[in-house]
This record gives sequence, C-alpha cells and structure tokens, in this order.
Amino acid sequence: MQQVVGTRQIAVEPRHRRGHVCGVLQPHADCARHDRRKAEHALTVLDQCRIRWGKVLAVQGDQVVVESTPLAWDGQQLAFGERITETVTRSLDGISLMDDLAVGDWVSMHWEWVCDVLSERQVRYLRDFTVRHLRIVNE
Repeated sequence: MQQVVGTRQIAVEPRHRRGHVCGVLQPHADCARHDRRKAEHALTVLDQCRIRWGKVLAVQGDQVVVESTPLAWDGQQLAFGERITETVTRSLDGISLMDDLAVGDWVSMHWEWVCDVLSERQVRYLRDFTVRHLRIVNE
C-alpha cells in the first residue's frame, strides 16, 4: 500500500500506525521548519500525539508520574530530547480500563493519557519504529 506524505510517496504496512504517524509528523515538522513562530506549538502536538513510552515512577490516585523522552527540535530536525518527568492520567474518578500499575512498569501514552502497560520488548519496538519515522521525516 502507498501513501502520499508531504511530497513523498511511501510504502505503508497496513497493520501499523506508520502512515498515521508519518502523516502527523511530516506536516508539523514542515510547519516548524518554515515558521519559527509555530515551532513550539508544532513540537507539542508532535510529541503528545505520538504513542510514546515512559517508566512509572509513582502512582498517585488517578495520576501517574513517569519518566519519558520527549521529542526535541533543533530548528531543522526532530530527535529525542533529554529525559523528563511528567504526570499523566490513568483513570478518571477511579475508573480505569487497565489493571493497577506499579512503580517500574513501562507504559504507553497518548496525549496526557496512559494507554497500556508495555513489556520491555514492546518498548524496544516502539522506540525502533519511532526512530525509523524520525529518519523519514528528517530526510
């Protein structure tokens, strides 16, 4: 399957979010390259919209404190930035779609929400696919 991303046509594996991820990354990266005033907002959208991973440092009711690696923008290319600590939501008023979390668990996140608990293998895959997408966007 082929998909047009920006001015490029790329092969997209149908069972993977690659087309969606590149479709989100490319226009926002192009926006940041061409209009520095919008770069900070574009970077926030890129970082929060991607499925990212983090390690649980603390569970505080509906909130989870995680260490994660955000995207960074140097004016020309996207890359991984320095690790940060952030607070994300795992449930609303105690109602959650996932089992309890423990300190040390790896989790996936989308915007400010915890999506799932990940194995170390899943974290490696997610990181590898993110690196692959960053290379495509930075070409």
